[in-house]
Amino acid sequence: YAAAGYVKTVSDAEEGSIKAEATATVAYTNTRDTGDLVITKVVSGTGGAVNREFDFTLTLEKNEHGANVNGTYDTTLTTTTDEGTTTETGALTVKDGKAASLIQLKHGQTLTIEGLPVGTTYTVTEDVPVADGYEQTAANVAKTGTIDDDTTETATFTNERNVGNLTITKELEGTGTDASSPNVLESYHIK
Repeated sequence: YAAAGYVKTVSDAEEGSIKAEATATVAYTNTRDTGDLVITKVVSGTGGAVNREFDFTLTLEKNEHGANVNGTYDTTLTTTTDEGTTTETGALTVKDGKAASLIQLKHGQTLTIEGLPVGTTYTVTEDVPVADGYEQTAANVAKTGTIDDDTTETATFTNERNVGNLTITKELEGTGTDASSPNVLESYHIK
């Protein structure tokens, strides 16, 4: 049962012979302790796209007892907006220690992956869209930790994107300018 995440404990173990008409009892208890992993997405800044989906990958490694991490886990997706909070249940399949599909989250969304074997090491990695102006820091690229008994591990990813404004003004100057000429902005290329 170790491959399924169970840990065996033995109580009242004795060695020796059982005498005639006597009873000997040995109790075996198999327990499977689990914990949850929560992945949260936050977008901030003046140009942060709160409706954009951000991509994450999840990798799981067996615990010290060799518990199999492959399988299907129940999930709960919580979305918090100005209008309130909604939840959806689903499932996440792990194959060869990796989520079978990308995890996609928007600003204000939290995905809870339930029932991971205690001692499992997880790594959640975000594909930060740096080319679109989002800041990438070492703390925001990957989160690694270990699932603990009856607790929830949290991996929060925050991306900030700030934008500014550009104003171009055309003014006519000089003695040969005609005040009645239209003050038309011509074509400009900004790189």
